[in-house]
Amino acid sequence: MTWLTSLRCAAAVALPLAVALPAAQAGGLPAQARIVYDVLYGSAELRIGRAEQRWRVQDGRYELQTELIPLVGPQVRYVSRGSVGAQGLVPESFAEFRGSSDTPRVQAEFDWSQRVLRYGRTGERKEAPLSPGAQDVNVLPYQLAWQGQASPSKLQVATGKKVAVYSFTPAAATRVRLQGQALSALPLRSVESDGDRTEVWLAPQLDHLPVRVMRMDEDKELRFVARELQRGAAAR
Repeated sequence: MTWLTSLRCAAAVALPLAVALPAAQAGGLPAQARIVYDVLYGSAELRIGRAEQRWRVQDGRYELQTELIPLVGPQVRYVSRGSVGAQGLVPESFAEFRGSSDTPRVQAEFDWSQRVLRYGRTGERKEAPLSPGAQDVNVLPYQLAWQGQASPSKLQVATGKKVAVYSFTPAAATRVRLQGQALSALPLRSVESDGDRTEVWLAPQLDHLPVRVMRMDEDKELRFVARELQRGAAAR
């Protein structure tokens, strides 16, 4: 499943019409951010690679690129684009690229005018009704960051390969360390409609940016643990 599970081989809605906010911020999100994660596999937390995210919002539009660099296997890149609405992020497109290819392996397109979500491999597109507040899985943690401490409702989420409903509930705040600093983190936990599980840990001291993400299904567990984070005008 997209950037949360693509290292598997190495180991074995918002409103349809966006209301633009000031370019400097999207909700409480910074105009720019860069996060580098260690990617850990299983309960033993074996390091199998790293992931680097670059976030940018300008003139009411956002872009998020996530690049996976595994210790073994091809690099994978995910690109999410959309607009900024009164309720948060309004996705327009999501694409997954493998290696050096500029041709998407899978895509998701959010047609808000027709209320249709189109997704899948090129030439094998599927369609699903598009629900208000829908997100793609790459940018999902940033929508949760937008919502901050507000308890999120159920969200339709597209991975490019499938569509599921995520139901997040908050857990008790806990402490994490990042770049030598102790931070409070707010875990949000979801059991999806297809039985998979996701956790996103938001850091209120860092604009609620995701400092940890965990993904579990029936045969694997992946953890993304932030080790570098830049935000604001200094992020580049």
